Amino acid sequence: QVWDMLGVLCITLELILNPLHSFVELWPHGRLGALAVIEVVLLSFWNLDILITLRTAVFSNGNLDFRQARIFRRYAEGWLLFDLIYVIFGWVIIAAEQPFLRLLQIALRLLRLARLNRVLGQIEGQLMSDVLVAKFNISTLSVQILLILHAMGC
Repeated sequence: QVWDMLGVLCITLELILNPLHSFVELWPHGRLGALAVIEVVLLSFWNLDILITLRTAVFSNGNLDFRQARIFRRYAEGWLLFDLIYVIFGWVIIAAEQPFLRLLQIALRLLRLARLNRVLGQIEGQLMSDVLVAKFNISTLSVQILLILHAMGC
């Protein structure tokens, strides 16, 4: 659950950074600025996420299954291809330092929103109180509205 919350935080940070890519002067070439360091940290998180997901048991027929083949197959049927493309492409962008490649990265980040909704649904399912569920939903909607306003404002 903590890892899921870190994932939500990373997706939120990526959504905040997306409009900033419009301002190329914020992304200095040849040196690591604060925003570039954040990019490296986020990309490193998604590298670790692949490894952790490949080691996380899955439910199969109502039972918790620890078999690596089953875990890999479930991940391969879901987000593995997207995660690999995202991580590999992200490191290529950092190494190549080409601002025009960031447009594709922005599109990939927007696709990750589908994952955000799934993770938030899992977190909501673990809450045991109707009051907590209501507070969680209100908070989630508030953050989504703020992110939309941020994107529109930039």
